[in-house]
Amino acid sequence: MSFQPGIPYVLINTKSNTALDDRKWTFESIGAGLYNVKNGTGEYLGLEGLIEIGKRLSATDTPRFYWSIEKDPSFENIYRIFVGKTKLSLELANNGSSANETPAILWYNALRQGFRLCVAQHTAYWEGTVVAGGGIWNTKIWSWTGFLEKSA
Repeated sequence: MSFQPGIPYVLINTKSNTALDDRKWTFESIGAGLYNVKNGTGEYLGLEGLIEIGKRLSATDTPRFYWSIEKDPSFENIYRIFVGKTKLSLELANNGSSANETPAILWYNALRQGFRLCVAQHTAYWEGTVVAGGGIWNTKIWSWTGFLEKSA
């Protein structure tokens, strides 16, 4: 499967094998390989203040900056998500912790964590097993992580 803008995805962190928040995320192309990342309630993946290493990400009402998506050449359907054209990437804190409400942060090290983009359409969640499009995968997405605070 290849990444396609405009399709809702559940983002599964490769280090923790847990989902980024309990939402569907859509990548809206703005051109030049850049995207707004928006959830199903109309909020954008962003942060308050300056872009810096270790900064906690939040859900914002308007896009604060753009994201770029880079496919991991070593793995099928694994992507790294960066702020613009920088090497500051979306990661889960505490080295990709699988604990509930682990914050999503920016970090500088493109090889530490990536995300599987799982198409969220027609997906049912049941007893820790994801059933989607006729395929069944066992995963720990019930430990929802990557908690995003709602920015004021």
